[in-house]
Amino acid sequence: MKYFEYQILDSEDVTNETKLIQDFLDKHPLGNQDSLQKSTSISALDNFNELIVRKGNYWYYYKKSGGKFLFCCVEATDETQDNFCINNVKHEVILHHNASVIVKISISPNNKFIAFLERKTAGILQLRIKHSDPHAETSNDVIIPNVGSTIAWSPDSSSIFYTKSDSTLRPSQLWIKNIVDGDAEILLLHETDLRFGIIVSNIDDEIISLSSSPDVSETRIFNYSNDLWKSDILISRTLNLNHRIFGINTSEGQRHYIVRTTNNLGEYNLYSVSSNQLGSKTDTSRWVPIFSSTREHILGDVFTTRELIILSIKTNTLYTIKVLDRRTFRNLPILLPMNVDSGLISFRIVDTDFENSTFRFIKSSYTQPPLLYNYSYKKRAFLKIGSSTNTVRNQHILANRVTVLSGSCRIPLTLIRNNRMLYPSPCILIAYGAYQHSLDPYYLAEWIPLIDEGIMVAIAHVRGGGEHGGQWHQAGRGLNKTNSFTDYNSCINYLLSSPLVDAKRLGLFAVSAGALLPAYFMNNRPGIAKACLVRQPFVNPYAALLNPALPLTATDWSEFGNPIEDSAAKHLIESYSPLQNVQRQEYPTLAVILGEHDTRISNRDALDWVQKIRQNNTAHTKCLCSVVPNTGHGATHPEFEYVFWHHHLLS
Repeated sequence: MKYFEYQILDSEDVTNETKLIQDFLDKHPLGNQDSLQKSTSISALDNFNELIVRKGNYWYYYKKSGGKFLFCCVEATDETQDNFCINNVKHEVILHHNASVIVKISISPNNKFIAFLERKTAGILQLRIKHSDPHAETSNDVIIPNVGSTIAWSPDSSSIFYTKSDSTLRPSQLWIKNIVDGDAEILLLHETDLRFGIIVSNIDDEIISLSSSPDVSETRIFNYSNDLWKSDILISRTLNLNHRIFGINTSEGQRHYIVRTTNNLGEYNLYSVSSNQLGSKTDTSRWVPIFSSTREHILGDVFTTRELIILSIKTNTLYTIKVLDRRTFRNLPILLPMNVDSGLISFRIVDTDFENSTFRFIKSSYTQPPLLYNYSYKKRAFLKIGSSTNTVRNQHILANRVTVLSGSCRIPLTLIRNNRMLYPSPCILIAYGAYQHSLDPYYLAEWIPLIDEGIMVAIAHVRGGGEHGGQWHQAGRGLNKTNSFTDYNSCINYLLSSPLVDAKRLGLFAVSAGALLPAYFMNNRPGIAKACLVRQPFVNPYAALLNPALPLTATDWSEFGNPIEDSAAKHLIESYSPLQNVQRQEYPTLAVILGEHDTRISNRDALDWVQKIRQNNTAHTKCLCSVVPNTGHGATHPEFEYVFWHHHLLS
């Protein structure tokens, strides 16, 4: 727990930083306050609308009421079997009165119990199991502290499987508890290797665990026999065979598993695998391909129902949906709702109704709030569900994509702008470029007020992300990390030479590991930007990756390299690590947003970085740091961020 003790910020530091932020807000009042409040409200509402799910004969959903977020359920009627709107609900039951702390929900197979994963302080999760009927005789909550992020139910709904985390928040243990009889917790599996974490899930009617590292994984299946839960290895640990099971078909007494694997380029492929080809010694030579990724069509998430396999397929950096017959793997036609102003649309599957062959998906774009749809394959029809208030239209906001040459590589650059604004205009450049994470189309609710007032937002899809699949990620990780910086630099140069952009009013924005990009160029291209804002920046990778005791270090070696064992990786990481490379020179106005209980990056490192820039900055610019209380990784400070950009790019 030394890491967490180290993370507790000195009270004087917090007080001083908070005073600087408040002074800044007092001196620079809000501009378009109504627009800011509206966008924040829409963003929060959209996040909860994504979590409308149908299980059995009930709809489960979040709603905002009296300033609180609630989790509720209502029985599906003939009128709402396929089309559901929160605004028209009658006779709902409130299941949770503080839904803002909920990370995930899981409903038991018999619909009698609901499990809530709730966020506590310092990144800790707790599991709360409630009876779905608040008037039931046994309605007392069961609470299990310090759990991981995955859970599964036994087929008879009497027991729940869950992981527990070690001192670095690695899900290292798998446990089970009988919630009907109130039995004690039982440990089923313990991973002592720091590279591995455990997830558990329900696959059809089975309980499956996956122990995985960046390079190797192992799948076990759990069975109940002689009053004990025992496991058998389905797919053994084989180097470069990262895999995950998504379904089980049975034909003529033989089981066939639907398995997704990762090849040496980081691309996903989907197979049907007979049970006689699995076990402690895995032979992949006879696995039957269902879908193989190509450069044009890249496999993403996989979902199943009793009759269907639903695939997320990335084509030209945008996700679409493909549906297959579960038995024959034959392609089944599906018509998606494409009537939106912008062509930059992405479709993301969020939930399935296993028995009824229906699934829910979100249609996302940069310029319009996301829309949630329910698709019934039997009826060959989709219907919009959720809140009827989600009808904001921003017809004056346009999104288009250009390509920027970075050496011989073409880098996608998305531009979102107000077609009424005068040019050249201020511009904020957003990028990430790590962990194969894609900056897919999403509604820019937090940026809309600034775009309305004349700021253009540009999103650089640099290598290291996942916009073009695993190969795109491989080209920007480890010893190839320099490609991420080269791509980012090329996008900066494109913007500075564009007639659309005022070169004297360029802002840089990034979060977490993405902050390596603007921080690097603050050190190496002084004067390139007027302002920079980063949230929870990872600014000391050199020291973090040399310390295996820190959370995520062992797994981050796969992303950045292991400086303990590889001298080339050590030299490269040291060369771009922001904290080690602060120089006496000019720096732009800087704002840093931290979460008080962040467990993924070091707040102390971020504060040291801010202080070092303050000591070496030769320009008359400020370095501000907002520590958001009672939050972790992902913390935001909307009011301050809006005022920061408005003051430094529009004033």
